[in-house]
Amino acid sequence: MIRMPTISGRTLTIIKILISVLLLTLLFTWINTDQVLDLMAHADVGLLAVAALCLIGQTAIASLKWYVLLKGQGATSTYATTLRILFISRFINLFAPGTVGGDAYRVVSIRSHTKALRGALTSVIVDRGSGIVVLAAIGIAGVSQIYFPDYAMEIIGAYLALVIVGYLLAIGPIRSFVYRFDRDAFYRVAGLLQQVTDAIQPSWRLLAVFGISTVFQLNIVWISWIYAQATAITVNLAQLFIIIPATYMVELIPITISGIGLREGTMAVLFQQMGLVASHGVVLGLTISIMRYVSGIVGGLILAWEAIARRRPRHRSKLQERSEKPV
Repeated sequence: MIRMPTISGRTLTIIKILISVLLLTLLFTWINTDQVLDLMAHADVGLLAVAALCLIGQTAIASLKWYVLLKGQGATSTYATTLRILFISRFINLFAPGTVGGDAYRVVSIRSHTKALRGALTSVIVDRGSGIVVLAAIGIAGVSQIYFPDYAMEIIGAYLALVIVGYLLAIGPIRSFVYRFDRDAFYRVAGLLQQVTDAIQPSWRLLAVFGISTVFQLNIVWISWIYAQATAITVNLAQLFIIIPATYMVELIPITISGIGLREGTMAVLFQQMGLVASHGVVLGLTISIMRYVSGIVGGLILAWEAIARRRPRHRSKLQERSEKPV
């Protein structure tokens, strides 16, 4: 049997960093670098601070959605627990990228509150999936309103019909099919699919998940508009309804560090295609990247606080042992 070569986490991270650097280098040879630096140097710090607070609030919204999903699976976690885990997972995604990312941390951390590892993994899969469905809907709505205004309702209706058909297949024929397999024999595939199809059964919780996801994704567009105002770039809110969903979809391709390089390049191309200034797209992309790291520090502070809290009892016990020793 021939074994395929594997890539270590460190090597994969180095490759992603190199790709990010390469993409940014190519990008800055194409656009007006001086304009990018000038706009970012004169950014409105007050508006960026507001955006940072909004980003922290976004994590609270995302945590609520995940909490509702977990409760639907009978998990014992509290909202405070899901919020803490989500803050830390985002810090890991940004500051400690590798094969074990933030989602893996979420699964492992919430495992003790669910019935099994698959239960924890299922909640993350459904959480991500609901976000992608809503984000695509926002993007399609934006495209139809700007480029096909006479057929906007038909296009949006077609997408919703496609989603509904896919959902009915998932909870119907697909669910019946995967339940024919033995969970023990197909633990990684059939068992996980069974958990996912169970988690998306019609319920008020599932409806709430999509409602919260809609608020979350719309806020992403709104925060991006604040970035645009802070950096004085030319783009309106309607255009961002196309640019942001398309860029975030491209970011799902895991070839760079936290999407850096891929994000800025995608935005530059989209800006140019929409008759806007390509360098403005780079400014928006870089601002998003920087602000993610700024807000991601919250998770690092939580990790540091927990590490200090764990060390205090150990330090006290050592002092007590020393004091109890006979002189």
